[in-house]
Parts: sequence; C-alpha cells; structure tokens
Amino acid sequence: MAGRRELAQKIGQSKVMKIQDAYNVIPVFVDAIKELLKEEGEVRLTDFCTFKIEVRDSHEARNPATGETFTVPDRCHPKCSFHTHYKETVKQYEV
Repeated sequence: MAGRRELAQKIGQSKVMKIQDAYNVIPVFVDAIKELLKEEGEVRLTDFCTFKIEVRDSHEARNPATGETFTVPDRCHPKCSFHTHYKETVKQYEV
C-alpha cells in the first residue's frame, strides 16, 4: 500500500516539484478539499473523481441487545465517486 511518502516520491519523480515540497503540500491539499466541501458541498477533479457531502436523513434504529429504539439524527457523510475516464484507465491495469 502506498502512503503519503510514496505519493510525494512519485510526484517528485515527475520533476514538477521536489519530493519534500510534495510531502508538505499533500496535507494542505487534503485540508483544502475538506474546507471546500464544507463551503460548497462538492469538489470535482476533472478526469479523476468528485467528492461530495451526502446528508443522511434521521431514522429510527434499534439496539439489538436491549431492543430499545432510538432516533439517529441527520448526518453528513463524505462520498467520493470516480469519473469514467479514471475507471477506464484502471480497468487496463494487469491483475
């Protein structure tokens, strides 16, 4: 599995920026997406994916151990859907 370090190294190999700069920009990028989701509700990265905030309505639930019912409040849930172009690219990878 690749993490932040591996991603920074891959970006650094592209000669667009130094590895250390890429390593430092990744959390800034993630924070920017979080802030834009809060402000706009959706962030679209063309040919890659769309991040959205999905609101789940409140509903009744039951505790299986006690049988007690309770109301689960409305919640915001993050959602990421990959674009067709990206999905088609991944389909070409060898297994």
